[in-house]
Amino acid sequence: MSTQDELFHEDWRDALVHLVKALGGYDAAGAELWPAKTRKAAGSWLYDCLHVDRPAKLDLEDLEALLRMGRDKGCHVAVHMLADSAGYERPQPAAPKSQRTVLLEQQAAHAEQIARLQREIDRLDNGTALRAVRKGDETN
Repeated sequence: MSTQDELFHEDWRDALVHLVKALGGYDAAGAELWPAKTRKAAGSWLYDCLHVDRPAKLDLEDLEALLRMGRDKGCHVAVHMLADSAGYERPQPAAPKSQRTVLLEQQAAHAEQIARLQREIDRLDNGTALRAVRKGDETN
């Protein structure tokens, strides 16, 4: 466990604020989340999102990105707080996958998709062949 994770946090939002600070602050983390915004605007938006008295909220994709950024930085406080508050065991970061492993997984997923498509084509072809037989053409 990282020493950054050993601090007490009042709630999930507090843990996210701690994570953002570990990532270099609101401006740095915000700029990483929303590169189309100016650094200052992104930081202000992130600040607003993490304070309960502000109407702005993070999207699920933004939360996921923050947790990934924390994992990459070695700061797991937010994901641990989420697990604690939801009644789960604290997860450990997964070992990074090699590019080859990622490509093999993608290849397997595509091969399965192709097999599903072929089964659907076969089903349609078989259904069409059965419909082509007219009632009067059947022989017993």
